Amino acid sequence: MQGGKKFAFISFNRDIDEKQVKALQASFKELGECHTPLMMMEGEKVAAMGFKINDILTGEDVTDKANQYLVIVDGQHRYMAALGLEDWQDMTKLSCFITDSKADLAQLLASVNNDCKKWSFSDFTGATVAVREDESGVLKFINDCAKDGFSPAVIGMILFQDSSKKLSKDKIAKVMAGEDLCKVMTSKQDKVAANYNLELAQLYVDNAKASPLADIKVKGKGAVIGSRYLADAVAVVAKTEGWKPAIEKITKITAKNATAFKNASTDNKTRVLIDILMQK
Repeated sequence: MQGGKKFAFISFNRDIDEKQVKALQASFKELGECHTPLMMMEGEKVAAMGFKINDILTGEDVTDKANQYLVIVDGQHRYMAALGLEDWQDMTKLSCFITDSKADLAQLLASVNNDCKKWSFSDFTGATVAVREDESGVLKFINDCAKDGFSPAVIGMILFQDSSKKLSKDKIAKVMAGEDLCKVMTSKQDKVAANYNLELAQLYVDNAKASPLADIKVKGKGAVIGSRYLADAVAVVAKTEGWKPAIEKITKITAKNATAFKNASTDNKTRVLIDILMQK
């Protein structure tokens, strides 16, 4: 407890990474202290912004008791590491400060976790869905793709049907902080504003998941359908046939084609897919 108050996490906080917790515990034991303070915010302030909070120890939704809690905005893993060490459990060896930032909580989280490069891309997409309105469903689509192993670059390419439109942690952090997705994805070189086509993007995902390629993984790149191999091949075909016809051609990929792709050298894999998609 701190000043008579208990601790809570924001309900959409990322899952605890046990490897990171153990690494922090080893560091705490070696150094005898934690050099980085936890950033906290008064529970009632978080609740007033419309966010739910959960008691760290019980997992209970304590939003209606927010005035009894301090919410850990940054330092989730440091807290859990200390909690797991017997002589650290009173939390006196952890330093912390209560932020009085006037920034929206989503902006604050985006800034803290992007500057420190702590969150993964899927951490950001999950939090963005939780804190931003999403009438079109595009943020949910991005988050679902991220959870399914699609790379940020591929998600951007298929969503905007443009091989130059690659998403990243930096870009999704800006969206989480309140900026418009299309504005974020529009570069200074663009003559017109970037615009996504969610229907075509979903068609790409559905066709890719239904293809024999869905069962193939490439070392260091994860599932083929979430990697650049297929997206780059579709983009090449789209230059002459358009994105929708190119995406529809994914359904033509056979098990034999998938085997040919799997057996191809790394440098030749995209070329193999291009040839397959170009077949009449």
